[in-house]
Amino acid sequence: MKAVLKLSNLSFGYQNRPILSNVSLEIYEGEVLSLLGNNGSGKSTFGKTISGLLKHLSGVVEFEGKDIGLFSRKEMSKIVRYLPSELFLPDYMTVMDFVSLDADRETSRNVLSDVGLGDFVERYMSELSSGEKQKAMIAASLASESRVVVLDEPLSHLDRQSRIDVLELLRKVAKDKLVSFIVITHEWELARKYSDRVMLLDNDEFKKI
Repeated sequence: MKAVLKLSNLSFGYQNRPILSNVSLEIYEGEVLSLLGNNGSGKSTFGKTISGLLKHLSGVVEFEGKDIGLFSRKEMSKIVRYLPSELFLPDYMTVMDFVSLDADRETSRNVLSDVGLGDFVERYMSELSSGEKQKAMIAASLASESRVVVLDEPLSHLDRQSRIDVLELLRKVAKDKLVSFIVITHEWELARKYSDRVMLLDNDEFKKI
């Protein structure tokens, strides 16, 4: 399998205070990787760090063999995109306007169709359900051609069927578009069913489960 991201001896945290130390991990092209762990274990910090939102304290993060520190902020948005757990979306924008912020409208229209929102292009973001908003966020990432998407607790405000719908969408898009998804979640049962790999972040280590 092709590794799109490679972490080597990575340490990260806040104000020179490490939260995780000497982490090594590879993210493979077109996979859904679910990341579990207790609150405060460093899952969100990990997601923000590999997205370039936080600077790692030591070690190396490489995208296809190149240190991500050499990429511009605009380039990084096409490599790794981080979707936070709380979605503060612009209610006044239509779905099309939102998804096409970093892409042309034709590409955005095609992507919206791919995620099942083809009939929603003229709706306002405020009119979407929580599950539909998650799909719109995923569509925006795909339209901008991000290669790796980190979703931080994307299932937390969804009912069970919407959780399944989002995870099934991620699996389909990962295989069809060769996009890699890292899903930070507490949903053990669904993670095992819909992911290619499930990792537990525990005591500074990623453990495959």
